[in-house]
Amino acid sequence: MAGISFTRKAKQMNVKDYDFSQLRLGDEISRAECEKMIETTEDRNPKQYKLGLLAILTEVRRAMRLKFGRRITVRCLQGGISVLTDSEAAEYNPKRFEQAVAICRRAHRQLCDVDVRKLTDAEKAAYGRAFTSQAARVAMLRVRIDTELPAVERSTPGVVGRR
Repeated sequence: MAGISFTRKAKQMNVKDYDFSQLRLGDEISRAECEKMIETTEDRNPKQYKLGLLAILTEVRRAMRLKFGRRITVRCLQGGISVLTDSEAAEYNPKRFEQAVAICRRAHRQLCDVDVRKLTDAEKAAYGRAFTSQAARVAMLRVRIDTELPAVERSTPGVVGRR
């Protein structure tokens, strides 16, 4: 990210202390800059680094929403943060959606494999509600193929003036 520097106000890492309002579509915060903000590397403390990266991601999304007045796609990419342009987002978001649908289907299949005989009555009732709800949602996600129907010609003439 050329020409933008992030300054901190306090000693303790608090992402709200950074000003992300200067970011534009297509900008990136490099891995090195993220490591400076988080004050650790992924190798030294992976858990703290991932939580810090998530905090930065959330704050960048918030800043972009305030700046542009709409949701802007921001993603983690190779340990850094990337603010996607509209054309990049148009390519990235459908792929992300398909991944999420696959995760939903896999979770539903796992729910189908639960042995209901080993559940208590309360657990069976909760399972039934969850299963029914998920089944309806997964059914809505089924791929529908649009088929083009041939035009039909009337074999009998219509009656003028009748409804």
